[in-house]
Amino acid sequence: MTTLRLETEHGTTLTNPSSGQIAQALSSLDGKSNAFAILARADQVYVQTSGSGSSGFVLEYRDGDEVSHFQASNKSLPLDVIQDVFEKYAEGDSAWKESLVWEPLSAGEIRVPAKWLVAAVMAALAAIAWVAVAA
Repeated sequence: MTTLRLETEHGTTLTNPSSGQIAQALSSLDGKSNAFAILARADQVYVQTSGSGSSGFVLEYRDGDEVSHFQASNKSLPLDVIQDVFEKYAEGDSAWKESLVWEPLSAGEIRVPAKWLVAAVMAALAAIAWVAVAA
């Protein structure tokens, strides 16, 4: 059995927490002095959240290296969704991944809106065509 570790900003640390302990830890998050919780299988293998029940939660997961670090596209998830993800993660049920839309979170990644990327590619192609015609 894989050892799981649940940690909160308040300093709560539980080994192989029950679903009740997970629910209690998540419902205690207030977005201020106790703003985050991490459920980890290993050093860089975890799900984590920050926020509160009143303002919503941000959710991330990481499966090892930087390339395997993702954030849910919805940045204001309700507590019941966060609890469901954490409980399924603890059970080893990967269905939680399919229940949300995920965006990569690579270190140093610069997020460029798609329309700017298309404009940059079009400008580059126009410049290449102009150089080819001028030569």
